[in-house]
Amino acid sequence: MVAVVLFHFKPNWVPGGFAGVDVFFVISGYLMTQIIFRGIGQNDFSLLGFYVARANRIVPPLAVLCFVLLVLGGFYLTPLDYKTLAEHVAASINFLSNFIYWSEAGYFDAESREKWLLHTWSLSVEWQFYLLYPLLLLAVRKCLSDRAMKTIVLLVTVAGFVFCALATYRWPSASYYLLPARVWELTLGGAAYLYPITFTTRGKKLAEGLGLLLIAVSYALISEDSYWPGYWAVFPVLGTFLVIQARRQTSFLATNIVLRRLGNWSYSIYLWHWPLVVVIYSFQLGDAYIVAGILLSLGLGFLSHRYIERIQFKKHFSSFISCIRCKPAQIIVGVTILSAVIMANDNLNRNPDLLKYSDTVKHQLYCHVDSNYSVEDLDCRLGSEAAKPVGLLWGDSFAGALDPFVMNLVGDSNSFISRTTSRCIPALSESEMLGALPDYCSLVRKQNKADIAAKDFDVVFLAGRWDGMYQSYGTEGVAAGIDAIQYSAQYAKAVYVFAQPVFYKHKVANIFLRTAISSLYPHQYERDDELAQTVNQQLQTAISELKLNNVHYVDRDALYGSNDHPDLTPDGLPYIYDRGHLTDVGSIQASENFKRTGHYQSLMSLLLD
Repeated sequence: MVAVVLFHFKPNWVPGGFAGVDVFFVISGYLMTQIIFRGIGQNDFSLLGFYVARANRIVPPLAVLCFVLLVLGGFYLTPLDYKTLAEHVAASINFLSNFIYWSEAGYFDAESREKWLLHTWSLSVEWQFYLLYPLLLLAVRKCLSDRAMKTIVLLVTVAGFVFCALATYRWPSASYYLLPARVWELTLGGAAYLYPITFTTRGKKLAEGLGLLLIAVSYALISEDSYWPGYWAVFPVLGTFLVIQARRQTSFLATNIVLRRLGNWSYSIYLWHWPLVVVIYSFQLGDAYIVAGILLSLGLGFLSHRYIERIQFKKHFSSFISCIRCKPAQIIVGVTILSAVIMANDNLNRNPDLLKYSDTVKHQLYCHVDSNYSVEDLDCRLGSEAAKPVGLLWGDSFAGALDPFVMNLVGDSNSFISRTTSRCIPALSESEMLGALPDYCSLVRKQNKADIAAKDFDVVFLAGRWDGMYQSYGTEGVAAGIDAIQYSAQYAKAVYVFAQPVFYKHKVANIFLRTAISSLYPHQYERDDELAQTVNQQLQTAISELKLNNVHYVDRDALYGSNDHPDLTPDGLPYIYDRGHLTDVGSIQASENFKRTGHYQSLMSLLLD
């Protein structure tokens, strides 16, 4: 728990601290296996009692946290953020949040630090294990012996590790959040209980020391850049297994009063620390507040443990139907209903300025494809539906943000085809660097190459997150973009390559809207733009070296209308929605700025020719 908390507050302190969750899974698996097998061995195991006991401890502190966040969120969150919080609360209290966060941004994305209940994904995994594990064991026991039950646990552990090692590289986000890639960690804890190893006194010390070393090494050497869990997880998981097997009751870990207290409070500390991390990030409070955040986490964790977690609710019910009187079940229903009311109500925040801006500051999907797709998406048009398309917009989601730009340019008389999909950089390869939707990305590139070669388009617009190409694929990513530019220039009358807009540290629209709610929020829009500027310059230099008269580089000056590249449009609205995608109004304003450049004059003369 300590490593996880430190990692969340300051990743540089413990680069692999997130592996503390894996350590916790092993310990949890050990304890649950102990409870289940002792109950089965004594012929008094109650499946209903097992579920109720887990709910009695886990649900009340989580519900209090969710309720506090919903109350405070009503004052300090934008309507969209508040609805998102309500959705996350409902998922968390029903232990389904791992599925929600899997479908959203990655765990280590900057936007993740604005999700107040992101950390509850691990509670959801744990609860799903609690539901399925005893059912599996009881089903096996009806058909096979106790020895077979133990063997099943061991087989699940081995098979689960193999699956995890393979799946992490094929489905990294799903493997991080979902139970199938984590189950082996929990069942290895079970194996530690079922297959105890007998050590000598010296052997116990060596086993514990080696286990702690493996855990420490994983915290120090593994980082958020590592594929996780994958085979790297064997280090903290095996380390925890060895510490458990050592069973040293007189060790420093077992007898130190501070560690024992932290262990007792660990669940509540874990619950409260992450929202404090989000506060520091959202309010841009800086490193000076980190120590205060850690101390406050400890204080809130202590209070939650003492006054909430230790409440003794009724444990024994005669049937599953009688569980409607179970307090945790009633709490879950109550919090879920409250969340549903918030999600369904559009008028919870009546600040007129905020409502006005919320309707204005948007980043909509027009032709951009980021999930489900069909072949018809390849013919998505901007401008006139009847006119023959004169141009093609090609690129990733940053290109998709130019849909309003193009619509404002072409009006009702001309038509562009827009083919953009998430993280699918403009490139020629149909098998590499395919982004979030590989099949559609490959299809887009194949179709674009064919249509451009057939001279179906007079003009090609190319855009993308150029620094993202560099981060993901190095110089090869940018070179792939240059190849697409050269290819387009062979056949099209003109190719316009758009610079990447200004990139920011925090979601710009959130900062803009939050300032309408409270003066406590920071008003400054901090930029994280150095790499984007560098890659933009590299791109511009590479284009100039091509010496192709029909290739035009549209720099930021042309997009923003000045060389200082302001955060807000002349109407006082943000150019950028999240960290780098243009808002609809920003895209339209960029189009108006573009109209005042020589690029526009040459484009119009070409289209009117």
